[in-house]
Amino acid sequence: TQRIWMKLQAGALYQDKRVKEAEVELLRYIPHNLQEELRAEVFLPVITQHPLILNLATIGLKTLIAVCNQAMSHQTLLAEQELFRRGQDSKSMTFAVSGSMVYTMVNPHSPDGMRKSLVGMLGTVKVGPGTILAEASLWTKWQ
Repeated sequence: TQRIWMKLQAGALYQDKRVKEAEVELLRYIPHNLQEELRAEVFLPVITQHPLILNLATIGLKTLIAVCNQAMSHQTLLAEQELFRRGQDSKSMTFAVSGSMVYTMVNPHSPDGMRKSLVGMLGTVKVGPGTILAEASLWTKWQ
């Protein structure tokens, strides 16, 4: 009970300092094409960290601008908050932009659920800015 109370207090004290798009009322009044350009300015530097997406940028920027406007969103996690867990369907790839996370992958073929990290060793691995998570969920059923 005390652990839960401490987490609730920490969450109440934590405030994400970033301004979110929905919080800026003036953005609703600018033309749609400028809103699209602004979203592209925010998200393109993040998504082009992925080699395939960077390659798409050399072919045509219009598609990537559409991705920025139709498929990208911002999410902030509190300390120890899970982004996703084993068995949960994942339908999106995640780009870590700031902070750090602990990523643990469980080997589903192991009788004891042996944990394997991204680097193939037992346990977990700490990941940070620039890390791309759950990429496989874009082309396969990912749990």
